[in-house]
Amino acid sequence: MILALSDRLAKQQVRYVVANLWDGEPPVLALHEEMIKRGGESHILRTRSGMSPGIIFQLAALVKRVQPDVIHTHDVKAEFAALAANFGRGRPLLGSYYGRLQLVSTFLRAADLARFATFRRFHRVLANSEAQRAELHRFGMPKRLVDLLPSFVDTQTHHAPSEHEIAKARLELGIDPSRVVLATVARLAVNKGHTYMLQALREVVAKHPEVLYLVPGEGDMHWRGEGGLRGELEREAASLGLQNHVRFLGYVPNVKVVLDATDLLVSPSLLEGMQVALLEAMASGLPIVATNIGGTPDAVTDGQTGMLVPPANPSALASAVLAMLSDQARMKAMGRAGRQRVMERFDVQVVTDDFLRHCREIARRA
Repeated sequence: MILALSDRLAKQQVRYVVANLWDGEPPVLALHEEMIKRGGESHILRTRSGMSPGIIFQLAALVKRVQPDVIHTHDVKAEFAALAANFGRGRPLLGSYYGRLQLVSTFLRAADLARFATFRRFHRVLANSEAQRAELHRFGMPKRLVDLLPSFVDTQTHHAPSEHEIAKARLELGIDPSRVVLATVARLAVNKGHTYMLQALREVVAKHPEVLYLVPGEGDMHWRGEGGLRGELEREAASLGLQNHVRFLGYVPNVKVVLDATDLLVSPSLLEGMQVALLEAMASGLPIVATNIGGTPDAVTDGQTGMLVPPANPSALASAVLAMLSDQARMKAMGRAGRQRVMERFDVQVVTDDFLRHCREIARRA
């Protein structure tokens, strides 16, 4: 997202400076390296502990040197650091809120709750879905301080694949052209709901034995109580007798390969703000089966671009997938409608223009 904003804003003569807040000595920091490679401006601010006061002083020095019109933050550490570094300087603060209050991790829930007090000192907060905006209001954020700025994708990069691209992707992944391919593109974490799709898959496979379910992601690293589920999911798939119908792909550097090889994108998530993976799939012309949670209804229109089902309900997931697979013409029509919706509302250029409008407005008011 940050790289895309940088590229688009540079074309509009906007200086976009990235400050990477890092704990300890970083190895090669991918975002920083890519920013420099593209000719952007990026800085690494290093400390030995998560919220060392040193990060505030470094950020304050950078703000003093750059003199930004707007300071835009992503996530809790950046918000606290920016508020402290901006003390006495009066630069407009713009926050982006994605929300995680129902996560398994107690640490992350507590961090998000602490953010609401911080956000009240910001000039504006951008929620990435209507559900996130409602959550901010529910926790006392004044409505005048909250606006909507959805997640976005590049619809030029993510496009409906040609027959050649589909064949190439399936060859790369070792998938027989005759198989019907489902996929869930998400972190292997509890809140993404993979376990419910595995349970639903038994019913799907009973009627469509040619189905293959792709699960990209490493999932072997725990962080603050999240992630680390690949081993558990592999064992569950084996216990359900689905070894020949589930493929755990591990880390996939280019998610487009997975999307090009897929017929139907399934999102069994238990909570979301706005899933970029859904937008990428829709931009790629894929129909969607997803749980009706968080910001997903902002993207997926039930019955038009996909089907929405209740969360944590394997039977409902299976029924929706089977309904989709029974009507190929409807699936293709939904895929086309989904791509059109993304182009109109969630394309990177559309959202970047809206983001820049917000920045100009708060800079003018400040």
